[in-house]
Amino acid sequence: MASEVQVLHVAETLIGGIASHVEDVVRHQIGRYGKENVVVLVPRQHREFVASIPDSCVVTFERERRDARAAWHLLSASRRLIASRRPKIVHLHSSVAGGVVRLLRLMLPLQPGKVVYCPHGWSFAADAAAPRKAAFAAVERLLSLVTTSIITVSDHETSLGRRFGIPARLMTTVYNGVASSGGASDAPHLPMMDGKLNVLFVGRLDRQKGFSYVLDAARELRGKPIQFHVCGSPVVSPAIDFGPIPDNVTLHGWVKRETVLATMKVADALVLPSLWEGLSITGIEAMRAGLPIIASDRSSNPELIDHCITGLIVDVGEPGALSRALSGLTRERLRLMGAQGQLKFARQFTLELQVEKLSALYEAVNAR
Repeated sequence: MASEVQVLHVAETLIGGIASHVEDVVRHQIGRYGKENVVVLVPRQHREFVASIPDSCVVTFERERRDARAAWHLLSASRRLIASRRPKIVHLHSSVAGGVVRLLRLMLPLQPGKVVYCPHGWSFAADAAAPRKAAFAAVERLLSLVTTSIITVSDHETSLGRRFGIPARLMTTVYNGVASSGGASDAPHLPMMDGKLNVLFVGRLDRQKGFSYVLDAARELRGKPIQFHVCGSPVVSPAIDFGPIPDNVTLHGWVKRETVLATMKVADALVLPSLWEGLSITGIEAMRAGLPIIASDRSSNPELIDHCITGLIVDVGEPGALSRALSGLTRERLRLMGAQGQLKFARQFTLELQVEKLSALYEAVNAR
């Protein structure tokens, strides 16, 4: 029979910033609790995104796409793992894993383990019609009945949860964090354009991440010495048509994390035009690298970025706002903002701070 464990992490997807989060937190917890005490359940198809986690700590399930079949595989695998490994903490990442595993808990309430849930951005935070948001919030309130603790990754997310009726007593804000030093020093970076400001975008090319605003800005900045480097591809809407891609935009597709981190050290700025976020891990990685951020004024972005100090906050919904912000920048100003961003990162957004707060939360949960 398999031995009991301290923590079981469950993720329904590892596409995007959640992969960095899970990989960093789990590696740190393996060092703290021992690899025999930490298990991660992830899609087999996404295993490569957490390649540094030892095989002995990873269990996979089948997920070709986000559909009912994948949800069933996740539910079945979760039930087996919880029954066999009897974790003290079941740590759920994002709304789908949180929904599936907590639904199982509603049906089988005597399962072992305390449930810690991190939405990484509430489902009702999405830019959607009011009835849809209300339905998502109702589901979250129901599932909170079988949740011991909810981790929100920003004060904005905590405030939004309260507004939609999530019990305040369950929520604790723990900022996302990344390791104080990150990325191999000899990792290759993407080629930059000499004589131009090189602006980086990293993420899904979907509506949430605001990629259409990047293209609008690029079209408005044709002929200016600015080149956009885009790392990512569509995920939620793979058939989306962005129209002709201007020649001042280079599409790199998904690239390895170490390549992105190396590129952050040589680029001039990061654009973060997202419409809603929990708290951008990409943004935190950029701050660590001294890369200033030009971000939308939505959700937690103003909490991450101090306007005109560590970057710029713009209203991306205002026509031309992003292109005007970018066209007025100089390398010297960008370097100064990047340096201030590094200082803020060290104060608030390190992995070391995050895992200490997680450990304290786990202890409090286990004491209940």
